[in-house]
Amino acid sequence: MEGIERAVETNQRHLIKKILARYPSQWTFFRELVQNADDACAKEVTIEFETDPETRLVKRTIVSNNGNIFSAEDWGRLTSIASGNPSVDKIGFFGVGFYCVFSLSDQPCVSSGKKRLEFFWKGNSLYTRETTQEQSDDWTRFYLPVLDLSSVFCGIYSPVSQ
Repeated sequence: MEGIERAVETNQRHLIKKILARYPSQWTFFRELVQNADDACAKEVTIEFETDPETRLVKRTIVSNNGNIFSAEDWGRLTSIASGNPSVDKIGFFGVGFYCVFSLSDQPCVSSGKKRLEFFWKGNSLYTRETTQEQSDDWTRFYLPVLDLSSVFCGIYSPVSQ
């Protein structure tokens, strides 16, 4: 067939906003990350809040679990919106839960085993940067630098702003 072929583009910022709209609470990311830990057979989950010494406000949240470290398939699903988990017995069946972390952070970072994956924006497109850590960590950690602190705590914050 003749003609010009073009890929359909997606404004990823707006797509993630639409995903976040299906969640009733701005704190849903805690539930999602705990459910992910359950899927990984974690026995322990920790939530840490790092504060700015001067303002005493939270500047970063770290959610960690001691479940199975990420497999190659887990990393692939993390970087592919709506791929879902092939197991209908797992909570992450639809493959969009992780993206609720963007309600708190526009630059989340995940580390598991020897791998670290940072998410960052270029315009309206989401990118990742993968690095290798020298030492393997038995814990999976989600590092979430907080966006706009004042609006997060006032409940008027707009996730994934442009």
